[in-house]
Amino acid sequence: MDMIRAYILLACVVAFVTLKSQAQILTRYNTLTERLQVNSTERYSNNIPIIIMPNFDIEKLVEEDELVKGADIPYRFGKAFNTNINTQDGYWEENKDQRYYRIKVKSPEAFSLNFIFKEIKLITDAELYIYNKDRTVMYGPITSLQNTKNGSFLSDLIPGEEVLIELIEPSASQNRSTFKIEKVIHGYKNVLSKNGEKSLGSAGNCNLDVNCYPDWENESNAVALVLLSSGIELCTGSLLNNTAEDLKPYFLSAFHCIDLDKNKFLSETEKGNTENWMFRFHFKTSSCNSSSLATTITYNKADFKAAWEESDFALVELRNSLENEIDFIWLGWDRSGNTPSEGVCIHHPSGDLMKIAFDNDILRETEYYGNSGNSHWKVNWNDGVTEGGSSGSPLFNQSKRVVGQLHGGQASCSSSDLRDWYGCFHVSWSGGNTNSTRLSNWLDPINSGVMVLDSRGVSKVEGSNLICVSGGLFSLDNLPTNTSVTWTSSSNITFPSGNTGASVTAKASSSTVSGTGWIEATLNNSSGDVTLPRKEVWVGRPSFSLTGTTNLDVGAPGIVFVGYSSGDHFSQGIQNSNWSFTGPLDYINGDETKAQFRASRREGGIGFIYSTQTNQCGSIENRLFYEVEEPFFMLASPNPANEYTELNFYTGDEISEYQKSSPVMVSIPSNKKSNELGEYEIQIWHERKGLVKQMKSKSKKLQIPTNKLDEGIYFLHLIVNGKVHKQQLKIQR
Repeated sequence: MDMIRAYILLACVVAFVTLKSQAQILTRYNTLTERLQVNSTERYSNNIPIIIMPNFDIEKLVEEDELVKGADIPYRFGKAFNTNINTQDGYWEENKDQRYYRIKVKSPEAFSLNFIFKEIKLITDAELYIYNKDRTVMYGPITSLQNTKNGSFLSDLIPGEEVLIELIEPSASQNRSTFKIEKVIHGYKNVLSKNGEKSLGSAGNCNLDVNCYPDWENESNAVALVLLSSGIELCTGSLLNNTAEDLKPYFLSAFHCIDLDKNKFLSETEKGNTENWMFRFHFKTSSCNSSSLATTITYNKADFKAAWEESDFALVELRNSLENEIDFIWLGWDRSGNTPSEGVCIHHPSGDLMKIAFDNDILRETEYYGNSGNSHWKVNWNDGVTEGGSSGSPLFNQSKRVVGQLHGGQASCSSSDLRDWYGCFHVSWSGGNTNSTRLSNWLDPINSGVMVLDSRGVSKVEGSNLICVSGGLFSLDNLPTNTSVTWTSSSNITFPSGNTGASVTAKASSSTVSGTGWIEATLNNSSGDVTLPRKEVWVGRPSFSLTGTTNLDVGAPGIVFVGYSSGDHFSQGIQNSNWSFTGPLDYINGDETKAQFRASRREGGIGFIYSTQTNQCGSIENRLFYEVEEPFFMLASPNPANEYTELNFYTGDEISEYQKSSPVMVSIPSNKKSNELGEYEIQIWHERKGLVKQMKSKSKKLQIPTNKLDEGIYFLHLIVNGKVHKQQLKIQR
């Protein structure tokens, strides 16, 4: 292994450094309650034309599939219709600075629809999407990165019998984007559920959800469902590591997934068909036995590298760079030929969500169905099984290294024969002794001669997101042997113990610095230099400002917000937040993002709100000035009243603090412009009779006759600037 590691450099993270344009396409699944929102005009208006596929004999296709069940052929799920749908067939409309093309396609009773585009020519700013009818699934955007120079482009499967295809282009680039759909595929098998909430597929109930086995999560991130060039058939396969560890997207599947005419010989046409394969990664539940799906990632197109009929292997290389896919894994392998003490398979039975199967016993090297030679590993499943669609899936040994790929067998949930045969990886290594019939020259490009290789993912700089003057350790995972590392940083970070080595201590340049920073590692060996992507960090104590309500009436609520100079409280590592105040507030309560407070009900004046935010590096305090308008105070006397009660209004200077705090004293806001009382309205309400008296005034002293009011409990409503201030009034004789 040490011999190889010296060559890892370009592999390690070239993904992050020489990032190629991403040609991945996402398929997003949502429940009906989370359904995708329509951002433009209504996508299902009556103006949008609909193209309907003809009926066909589904039962005949199902009967054909039953006759070849268990045979070495890809899993068929769909019926293809020849079409010539293009941008002349749909409905165009313009909205502001964009143009929208829309067309609906329907195939009655289809479980899913997918499409083969013969031509895609999109300008740089154009985007193409496909939605199912209830908008729980969105596929896209397809962009100019998917433009077809030759060959075809296969879409992902969209659940349901009807879809909407939408092209969005800038109005200034009118009619410069085009596409042509050559085939519409009607999914007559339930590879996807109609509502998009969960892939039910046709897989048997004994299959095991891979997400229920977290120890195999890394390995599952290398496995993909493969939609073959016909658009109607499926296989499985996996990404493989190579001894250069350069993250080349080599993908292992089955020979019979390419040999569509079953003559055990690959024509140039069959090899060329891999150019039109589609690979769906992360097609699994979001959690163990969940009813929701993870967002899947699809890639299109691959180049044939090697295949051999005897061990039924096929190796292709995806045309897209996957090196920035931090959740992807390139699987390790074992070509020693040592007999595995157990076997595990991760696969897509019947095109279903990713499953896992276990054989807990020692495997046996044998022939395949009467063929000569020991070219296959035979398994007999203890838990889970495989099915059609699982072809090409990887077989792991007890060390989680690939030792083969699925050829065939009789295993299924309904079968008593749970045996499967996997083409031996060590046999495929030398294969037919030519570059196009063996694995060795592709997976050991540096001629290391190693027997085993570990899995790997994309490398990156590891360390804290916060750097203080006390310093922190940063390192690089999967550092190659015989590779030197030089570390660089932003000006607010220093390396007190030097800037070379597999790991380094970084610290803030001083105790006063506060701001964003970065750490960067450059690898060097005989292959050259590679600089990893920068790790963004926060350096020093927090940095923030306060904004919010600064002018209030007495008793009014207010809010103040923490505005971080960069990022948020998470990125600045805030651990504690403290709030305080001076001046006329009743209280303040807050956290790392905001605080709520209330102005005093009894006095006006000025003051400051203080916020202290603390991270591991220290604390910073900021303040916000505020003002509470001086109030007027109203006293109704006498109360209880007989012949009259008199309202007296006082400024804060005219009465004592003791009087201000009296429960019979009512505080009211003054006119902000003149600091005067202004006009007010008086209403007297009886507890049962309702409103009995009403008047308006501007006077600071107002006598209200009560001699005609019956004895009892009343409520005095003082209305100032639309706000009601209430006081109980008792009439007693």
